[in-house]
Amino acid sequence: MTESKYDWTLKSGSVPAVVPGKLHRKGGGKLRKQSSQAKPQSQIEQLDVSAVLADDEIMLTIKPGQHGSTYSGNPLACRVALAALDVMEEEKMAENAEYMGQWLRAELMKTPSDIVTRVRGKGLLNAIVIKETKDCDAWKVCLQLCDNGLLAKPTHGHIIRLAPPLTISEDELQECIDIIHKTLLSF
Repeated sequence: MTESKYDWTLKSGSVPAVVPGKLHRKGGGKLRKQSSQAKPQSQIEQLDVSAVLADDEIMLTIKPGQHGSTYSGNPLACRVALAALDVMEEEKMAENAEYMGQWLRAELMKTPSDIVTRVRGKGLLNAIVIKETKDCDAWKVCLQLCDNGLLAKPTHGHIIRLAPPLTISEDELQECIDIIHKTLLSF
């Protein structure tokens, strides 16, 4: 494997995924209404960049010209990405994601088993598996979560995907847990 100054391996042996995305720092994960006031164009809200992490066995199979990315190669974006990695390391975001994810899963497992059949995940990427009925499916639960101020993604009819930001605070996560419990208990 190519040497890097970043070692993202957690004590559990897992490595957080790095996927193409947008570098921006917005906390909360709560639904907020957009301001109607236009922001000055000089104010950057996000900077697109992409990255792929793999070992040499995978990376050396890709020959020049076989793979490309819309968001690769921009020198400013690459510098910002390196600074973002420094922040992730300095603020121990991978360790925090592991801790917060364990807490989230433990709290969600307190939901009655006639509603939630399983909670699974790694770090802050989690899923709630619900008991699907004619009155309760992932889509309906996610719509109600949205009405209650929390965005989540329904998948496969009975699974709700949760992906809060790495910057979420304990208070914000507790607020999300409270909204999820309130919503699930309403079904």
